[in-house]
Amino acid sequence: MTQEELFSMLNKGGVSRDRALTEVYHEFFHLVGWCIKKGMPEEKALDAYSDTILALDRSVRAGKQIETLSAYLMGIIKHKLADNWRNKKTLLEEVHEDQVSTNPEPGVLDCLEKALEKIPDFCNNLLIDVGTGFTYPEISEKYDLPLDQVRRRVYDCRKKLGEMMDQICN
Repeated sequence: MTQEELFSMLNKGGVSRDRALTEVYHEFFHLVGWCIKKGMPEEKALDAYSDTILALDRSVRAGKQIETLSAYLMGIIKHKLADNWRNKKTLLEEVHEDQVSTNPEPGVLDCLEKALEKIPDFCNNLLIDVGTGFTYPEISEKYDLPLDQVRRRVYDCRKKLGEMMDQICN
């Protein structure tokens, strides 16, 4: 089924809409696994994916022009993943054990949490975006910044976070 056919079915409503939503849900279900690999618990990944499908439905029925369905869904799910991380006490609590090569020493997570609270919100959001898999070009577009400025700000924010951790933990 083509993208245009799916959108047409969503707009028709009723059984056509249900069939289109089911088709999209199954075709892009791999995004749930992607969220889990990025550290989101399975239950939250399923919720985020369902919310993503519903957001697509609302957008299509509201007349929003969507060029590429897969890119649109990936953009929404990335924001859901970032929201999940923002709502956590620390960035590292949700990381799977197989993604961490060593266990941090006791107190490091507390130190990181306190340091994240002390750095500017922009840095916090920028580091979360980087940590959740956004590429520098995507971040450039999101914040309407030139690519070289994104690289510099990520570097500066990482440096601020490290300095803050040194102040708090030492």
